[in-house]
Amino acid sequence: MTESNGFFIRIAFEELRDALAKEETTDVWDGTDNYTQSIAVLTDRLDPDPAGELSDDLGDGVLNFSIDEPEPKRSRLIHEVFKTTILAEQKVLDEVSVDTPNDIPNLWYDELSSSTVDEITRLLDFEGRSDLPDSWSAHTLVSDRLAEYADTSGSNSYEIWFPLNLIPKETGALPNTLTVGKTFIAPVSFDDWQDRLSEAVSQSSVDDINGRYSTLSQCIDRQDRPHRSTHSIWKFECDATSLARASRKFRERLDSVIGLLNFIDSNGPRYIIDHSELDDPSPSDQRTLVKPPFYLVFSDEEYIKFGSTTSMNRPPLRLTNDHQQSIERWLEPVQREDIGRPGKKYIESFRAFQSAATTEDPEREFLALWQAIESVVMTEEGDNSKDVLRRCRAFIQQNSSDSENYDTHDVLDHKLFRGRINRLKSRRNSLVHTGADVTIIQKDLALLQYGYRIVLDGVRDLLAEDRTHDEIIGVLDHGYKDHSTISEAISNKKDDRGTLETEISELDVELSGLEFVVEWIGE
Repeated sequence: MTESNGFFIRIAFEELRDALAKEETTDVWDGTDNYTQSIAVLTDRLDPDPAGELSDDLGDGVLNFSIDEPEPKRSRLIHEVFKTTILAEQKVLDEVSVDTPNDIPNLWYDELSSSTVDEITRLLDFEGRSDLPDSWSAHTLVSDRLAEYADTSGSNSYEIWFPLNLIPKETGALPNTLTVGKTFIAPVSFDDWQDRLSEAVSQSSVDDINGRYSTLSQCIDRQDRPHRSTHSIWKFECDATSLARASRKFRERLDSVIGLLNFIDSNGPRYIIDHSELDDPSPSDQRTLVKPPFYLVFSDEEYIKFGSTTSMNRPPLRLTNDHQQSIERWLEPVQREDIGRPGKKYIESFRAFQSAATTEDPEREFLALWQAIESVVMTEEGDNSKDVLRRCRAFIQQNSSDSENYDTHDVLDHKLFRGRINRLKSRRNSLVHTGADVTIIQKDLALLQYGYRIVLDGVRDLLAEDRTHDEIIGVLDHGYKDHSTISEAISNKKDDRGTLETEISELDVELSGLEFVVEWIGE
């Protein structure tokens, strides 16, 4: 079995690289039969080169890890690690003058532009440039990244303290907690923060902490207190099997929380019937919540790490009473213990929205907004952009037929929306599948934000009603159809079920006879 695993890993690497050479993209890779099979058969212990006959650039050694996740989540996780590693490798090859990955020199990142280094850091889910390896090896990167999910015995409790450019409006107060799904963060007092920082300084040789006027100076003053006019301090807690996994949980889950807050603050673009605003949207608000520029990690009450990020410096978001009410409304459906797949995808969409809200690249923002919509409508593997738009139709159609929406002029006619969004679908496909040079303008982004807001609102209402996964999928797939079409479909399904029940009954009779024959002739 080990040799077979090595063969399949070779297929995975070679197909990914071949797809990039042909300017194909991840959608193509996901649908490639051999690659899908290779992911499906990966076991907990993988040898990429058991016979020593594979490509040299795969490296030597064993991918020794055990991912304690159910299928298909485990296969998807492995797939994502392979995919993003090869994407990062291609970005290196695009800027470094070498023919093969084997020829990538040491300190390769010194030959790249800062924007490419940032993109590679994001793809590999590293915290910053300092985490990048000096020498490039796709095998080693995959091995190390998968090892973070290792099923080791026991777990530790971690506390992560960090600043946010989030402050209360005037005399208001911050919420006692912010809970999005299983993510729980809470503001901490200035005195508690000073105690924690002093503890970290006493145990650390990190210049950024001991100096306290570089990374930290964005957020705290010379008395170690947060700048009240720009930042507040928060705490995140989790259990994890390793520091790396705790840090990953923190980054992923925090993105959902601040993505939600940025979504609430944006309120989505406004539209009127004659769509004049759509043609001339206003610029985006720069009061965007961004990831913290640093964080302190403690485990079992002991300081263990100072982490820094490539965060942008943005003006603070001032939390108002309206924000508080909106937070309660949008979070109410996902406060239960078991929120199911619809609730998880609902939360996941805020992470994509956060990516859109904090990038200054229109193409990245465009694709991130698509991902937000794809998440909330729960696209499946193999779905295309046409399927995504089909699942949006019910809510867009319902919104544009609501007279109250017309009264507030917060609507875009669903036929006009469908025409314009179909053009955006073509642009999206050009960006994703061919890498073509596509110009994304502000009104394109405004239209996608509009679609996301309307669809998210519709799914929120269904979650608040405690609708099941199947019921929500039913609305997404069929909610745009008229009553007679749906009634006919129901009738047809009942007929199909009746036919199957008859066939099952006939098979039961035949099976019973065959079983008696075995008994009659004797074993």
